[in-house]
Amino acid sequence: MKKAVKANIAGRVFTLNEDAYQRLEKYLNNIEHYFGSNKTGKKILSNIEMQISEMFSEKLTNSKQVINMDDVKDVIGKLGYPENSDKSNKKRSKSNSNKDFVTINRPRKLYRNPDDAIFGGICSGLAFYWNISTIIIRAIFLVALFFGGVTLVAYIILWILIPKARTFSQKLEMRGEKITIS
Repeated sequence: MKKAVKANIAGRVFTLNEDAYQRLEKYLNNIEHYFGSNKTGKKILSNIEMQISEMFSEKLTNSKQVINMDDVKDVIGKLGYPENSDKSNKKRSKSNSNKDFVTINRPRKLYRNPDDAIFGGICSGLAFYWNISTIIIRAIFLVALFFGGVTLVAYIILWILIPKARTFSQKLEMRGEKITIS
């Protein structure tokens, strides 16, 4: 029999085995210590907690209601440690110093981008998906609007069909980035 602990992670309450809770607490304390307690550090920690919450939610089912040590190890393994992110960030910044987009680590998924939206985020989402500038996509839609009325209908259909990137992990999938601390 194991002792269970309730924990609030990014506004959601999870039940964790005591050993899993201690491991997660140690991990989050390490991240907090690494990024500091200033406003930026707290924002980073909040985003990491939100990602952990999303990943834990995916692990829970009707038959499984408690997060165990294997689940915590899996999440930590996917996110990585902040010490390791420095090396990957240095490599990434050197290789992408003249580019607007980050090197793609996995296939992108098509989402509407609410962070750079003018009308629904369609153009911004398509730009991330095809890895081109948002301005180019918007210009194509604008030019096509003057040469035929089908563009407006197509835009509305895309708005309905393409899901909005709501969660942090969906925004990373839209960009094709791995879900890690970096």
